[in-house]
Amino acid sequence: MSLTNQKKFYEISSYEFVDNGFAVTLDGKSISTQAGMPFILPSESLAAAVAKEWEIQSINIQPNTMPLTALCYTTLDIVSVQRKKIIEQLLQYAETDLLCYRSDNSKELHEFQNTYWQPLLNWVHETYSAQLRITKGIIPIKQPHKTITKLRHVIEDLNDFQLTTLISITKISGSFIIGLCVIGEHISADDAFFASQLDEVWQRKKWGVDTEDMKRSDFLHTELLEAVRFLGLVRCN
Repeated sequence: MSLTNQKKFYEISSYEFVDNGFAVTLDGKSISTQAGMPFILPSESLAAAVAKEWEIQSINIQPNTMPLTALCYTTLDIVSVQRKKIIEQLLQYAETDLLCYRSDNSKELHEFQNTYWQPLLNWVHETYSAQLRITKGIIPIKQPHKTITKLRHVIEDLNDFQLTTLISITKISGSFIIGLCVIGEHISADDAFFASQLDEVWQRKKWGVDTEDMKRSDFLHTELLEAVRFLGLVRCN
């Protein structure tokens, strides 16, 4: 169902246990996805949180206040039917990951990047035996086929809801490695966001804060926090 410009058409939002998960209900009726698929969630915690998003709506439904519902729609309507495509997108990020490209014109920035980025790459190497090459500058480098193959296996083992989180964080942060570190519970949402904003943080220290830049940064930070919250609710039994 499309939520854009739609008036609130129900009184009570809740959820109920069904054979294969938890269904969110409006006035006792189970809702469907935007593509008409059953809206069945894997955990009671996620179902309760989504039902809460529906509960707080007023006269008109405001989709921008329903980030968890949106992520569920993405999982059920897109990720579940386009897993192969999503996995290929993620591997493209891995091939040219942000964390692999260090500054070649500022020694201080280069060291700043090394301090926060290299430990994340090291963790991926130690955890998944997947070592990515790093370079200076922006000229693309070829990553080892063996590494990409191992990362593919890691992604393929994720369920649809985890895969939604990974693609969301990867797009927000610009880094597959940052997303994988969050999925693996190696770093927090705030640490992930900081790692994704190193260049921006450096520029602000050098040139000062730009209002529009900060607005964009705050928006991305909020999106990342919601994606990580979504993951936590998915995992909560």
